[in-house]
Amino acid sequence: MTKNSENNFAYFSFSDVLLKTISPVYQQYREIFAATMQGIFIGELTVEEGLDIVVQKVNKLLDDYYEENPVK
Repeated sequence: MTKNSENNFAYFSFSDVLLKTISPVYQQYREIFAATMQGIFIGELTVEEGLDIVVQKVNKLLDDYYEENPVK
């Protein structure tokens, strides 16, 4: 295994742990990001509009998550 492939393996292992830990929130974040980036790439959104959408949706997603799972 090369050094680069070892780093990639560590990254993907961490991503797997993250997905299992906060899977619903992380999955929704990925969907928001992917859909917004697609809109930017095909020209439906400007970068500024896309950034605003991602920020608004992710903030709402996190607000909902922490409302249901308060930090103790």
